[in-house]
Amino acid sequence: MLRARASSPGPWETFRICTDGTAHWFNSQANGKYVSAELGRTGTDHGMLRARASSVGPWERFEIGRYGNYDTIKSLANNRYVSAERGYGGVRAGMLRARATTVGPWEKFSLICRDIPCELPSLIRMEG
Repeated sequence: MLRARASSPGPWETFRICTDGTAHWFNSQANGKYVSAELGRTGTDHGMLRARASSVGPWERFEIGRYGNYDTIKSLANNRYVSAERGYGGVRAGMLRARATTVGPWEKFSLICRDIPCELPSLIRMEG
């Protein structure tokens, strides 16, 4: 499960962002897997983001947008913004889920990128 919980970026917070010009997908540098929005799960786990896919399919495609000075991430599979669940405690504290229909404080991120041709190795940090 991806969670917004680290106080500073490390290997588990590093992703390679790839694009085909229409969609983006995230490749975890920690395990080499692609990030999926788990739309088959129910309840509080519905839309949970996990770095678990070996290939890119509909659940691994996202749109990166701007909202003021912040970045947004939207799942193209369910057309929902990714939220950092800051109201959850325990093992789900800060869980990232594709569940919001509008952008609020939990849907604002900063993508920290380094320019490298063809791909952008990036860090994702929760803002607010």
